[in-house]
Amino acid sequence: KLKKLPPAKYTFKQLVDRGKISYLSMKQRYLDDLATKIDLDLIRRSGMRILYDSMYGAGQGVLDGVLTGVKQIHETYNPSFGGVNPEPLAQNLTELSAAVKSGGYHIGIATDGDADRIGAVDENGDFVDSHRIFCLLLKYLVEQKGKTGEVVKSFSVTQMVDRMCAKYALVMHETAIGFKHICRMMTEHDVLIGGEESGGLGVKGHIPERDGIFLGLMLCEMMAVRQKTLSMLVAELMAEFGHHEFKRVDLHVTEKEKTAIIRKYQKGVKEIAGFPVLGRKDTDGFKFFVDGGWVLVRASGTEPLIRFYAEAESIAKVDALLVAATKHR
Repeated sequence: KLKKLPPAKYTFKQLVDRGKISYLSMKQRYLDDLATKIDLDLIRRSGMRILYDSMYGAGQGVLDGVLTGVKQIHETYNPSFGGVNPEPLAQNLTELSAAVKSGGYHIGIATDGDADRIGAVDENGDFVDSHRIFCLLLKYLVEQKGKTGEVVKSFSVTQMVDRMCAKYALVMHETAIGFKHICRMMTEHDVLIGGEESGGLGVKGHIPERDGIFLGLMLCEMMAVRQKTLSMLVAELMAEFGHHEFKRVDLHVTEKEKTAIIRKYQKGVKEIAGFPVLGRKDTDGFKFFVDGGWVLVRASGTEPLIRFYAEAESIAKVDALLVAATKHR
């Protein structure tokens, strides 16, 4: 065993001066790589006004490194993230939504603490969730960029992806929740796009991982190519593949309540909010299908928490499904 380190022959500075060690900016290499994959000139020529919310995270100072003129909020280091959970969900992006609308921006982009997940806000200040971003990019990759490949989605992602894959004749895989499952599929198959409900997406031609900055730039490129606002592109998607609304509720419960709820749904239910259950899948949690929608009940393995997911053709129906599903007393 080595009892002590031998004395250093050279200092770090001496090694740098001798050319044995050189500094390399990984950030610049990343920015240079983005420039080869995104049509930045087209975005610049479009005159698009972009507001970026890094949520006090690792993305700050990056997006404006490839697109000068991008305005930023929450671009300072703050270990408490301003008291807001740095997850790009609607409830955490109220400031971004208001600023986009009042400032006349064309799009608001938000990334989480480590900048691998994305959320967006359209020109009206309306939140565009990860499900719609997934579908918008899938449509763009196939119809405008002419790309092909398989599609991977996690168990809690919108059924709209299924409809799109059927139209485009693409093989679709559904995995358990967690991007690690999608990542594995991307390394083993020719995957065009893979995504999860929490805002993580991987795209063919980039890396088999999540990258919120890259995804945000793809949205901007898509808008510039299509010459349409984000709200118009979302409306177009809904008109073609049907209206899909989604919500998730995280219910904090006692361990006793958690056990009772899981036992109830493991046994099965015949109806939810008056809608007969038409089918069930237990890939990761308990997913019950009703006419025009579904409810997924999934327990956390690390804390007394149960997540309830629901999708349907209207917010009113989603709310009704979630109210009924979360009743446990």
